Amino acid sequence: MNHNIVYLIRTVRYCGGFRVRHMRTYMLGTYKYKSAVQSTNLKKVLVNIPPSWLEFRLQFLPQETRDFSTEVADVSEQRDGKTELHEQSSMNALNVIQESAGDERNLQMKGRSQFQLFTYALETCKTPCDVLDLLAKFDYSSKVVTSSFCAMWRLIKNMPADSKPSERQVIFEHPTFALASQYLLEHSADAWGKDLVYSLHSAFSLGVPQNSLLIQTLLRVCQERLNEFSDKCLLCLVCTLKKMEKSKNVDALQLGLQMVVKQRMPEISDINLLQSMMKHFGKDAQLSLKKQFENRILKEMHSLTSENVRSIFNTLGAMNYTSIPILDGCSKKIVATLPGTEFWDFNHILNTCYILRYYNVEMFSAIESYVTSFINLWSIKQLVMLLSVFEILRFRPTKLLDIMAEMVINHPESLDLKDLLIILRVYSQLNYVPKGQDQQFFEALNCSLSSYLLTICNVDLLKAVFSFCILGYLPQAALNHLMQKDVLSDLLKPGGANLKHIERMLHTVRVCLKVDKHSFSKPASMLQQKSSFPVVLTSTEVREVLQTILQDTRKFRHNVQLEHGYYAHFEIKMDAERKKILPITEAHNSANLSVQRVVFLCASRYSFCLDMCPRGTLAVKMRHLKALGYRVIPIYCPKFQELGKEEAVKFLKEKIYSADN
Repeated sequence: MNHNIVYLIRTVRYCGGFRVRHMRTYMLGTYKYKSAVQSTNLKKVLVNIPPSWLEFRLQFLPQETRDFSTEVADVSEQRDGKTELHEQSSMNALNVIQESAGDERNLQMKGRSQFQLFTYALETCKTPCDVLDLLAKFDYSSKVVTSSFCAMWRLIKNMPADSKPSERQVIFEHPTFALASQYLLEHSADAWGKDLVYSLHSAFSLGVPQNSLLIQTLLRVCQERLNEFSDKCLLCLVCTLKKMEKSKNVDALQLGLQMVVKQRMPEISDINLLQSMMKHFGKDAQLSLKKQFENRILKEMHSLTSENVRSIFNTLGAMNYTSIPILDGCSKKIVATLPGTEFWDFNHILNTCYILRYYNVEMFSAIESYVTSFINLWSIKQLVMLLSVFEILRFRPTKLLDIMAEMVINHPESLDLKDLLIILRVYSQLNYVPKGQDQQFFEALNCSLSSYLLTICNVDLLKAVFSFCILGYLPQAALNHLMQKDVLSDLLKPGGANLKHIERMLHTVRVCLKVDKHSFSKPASMLQQKSSFPVVLTSTEVREVLQTILQDTRKFRHNVQLEHGYYAHFEIKMDAERKKILPITEAHNSANLSVQRVVFLCASRYSFCLDMCPRGTLAVKMRHLKALGYRVIPIYCPKFQELGKEEAVKFLKEKIYSADN
């Protein structure tokens, strides 16, 4: 069928769309007018040119169709001239089929259209060059050329990675590829929407440069005909743009896509397709589009399958959009459908919770319970990964931690270095020591670490020793290796990465050696002795409540520097019976046993686990201050700030005068 008639039929059936602004581009070095899709010559199809020379503004205006009165008049004149050409092309196609099929199949293929013959022959191609050789034997059409590009991309995608660059080079040097690209360039305005979108996707995926004339022209035509695309074509277009670099054409098309998806949102029946679109829009999605997606999902929540729920979780993570109603609804469905859930589904769900800062203890506990109930289904590496995600979520899965400790005690040789470092980080940051078997657990970990001392890098060695020290255990061999002069010099070299963090870890190790009273053959002074670190600003809410309780500013101090580089946000002094608060000046003698020094540590939510247990650095600080004779009162600032004035006064009074703390 003549392309003009095809375009006419499609336009008559099309409802709603864009008014296409006639655009002008100019040949390089000249001022001659060229249309948006007209090519200068064959070699310029893939020439890299500045995208700004090809940009145009996207407009959403009432529909205006082309005037085909003069074009349709030429159809009858063209038909007779093309009949003979198509008959000859069909004969060529049958010859191609005969080369790869038997007599019975040949009889079945007679009378078929050229595209059907081409599609059958395309199935026999083994390499992209086979596709181009086949294409050279057929008349070009939008469907034929698009199918060729898609077939080449499908074949090259399945090749080994080291073969792809050379294969792409062969494709670009093939003469038929340039001819096919020329055809796409000239006929993109007349192509069906599906052919247009898949041509763009496959051409870009094959490696045609984004700033080439071909890709920029296809992007512009997609802008002009955006409302014609089906939902699946929109998804393909979104996926393609996700891989492209930012440019005016790409940004304009993304904006147009979001507007079209927003308009069609209530009508898209396939919820998987919709959430895939939103996932690929990602963080760039407009807030209004995210809100509309949220409302649509909430309406469909009752009919969502477990697969839908997991996909929506991942989509919200990709969008970085925390919708508590959706997350709560999905969490209930996840808990109800845990049996049969794969490990990677758990991992993705928990990682999404971390991205969205969504902490659902009920769901976390249900996942832990399910994993521990079927512990034999999981490998040690899978359990280690799961514990790692729980740790960054600040959730303490005590049952799973005990089971992992038993595995380590029984099979310490099964841990590779990466797993060992993760386990040390998890247990130290969650401040968890297995009850009744702590020494066996520490010795097994120490034995495993000692086997890697010859290969471990200095930073990982420091991290391992730091974790052991937070747990209150001294790995003798590892610490001896850490305290070698060349190791410390390497860690503390000026300009090194994360130098401040390394200094803090070394300082913590040194304080642990002194305060925890470990017997150690080398002096702790060999470690970094930096003891002054920035003091976190005092909580104004806590200060106001203390002033209300004490009625005298002389009875407390704020931002107090303590021994070994530690600090406290506030300090008061009480009698030994905790009945009376003393002025600071009257109880200055630290040797006076009848006076108790009380320090307040104001901490953020990230210093506590979800069960309000202090995490690693806060836990070791509290342990050391207690060992130095202080009474420590930790204050969870987010919760304290939610209290009213009277509730806050009552809460802090109970903490100060309590006999249990």
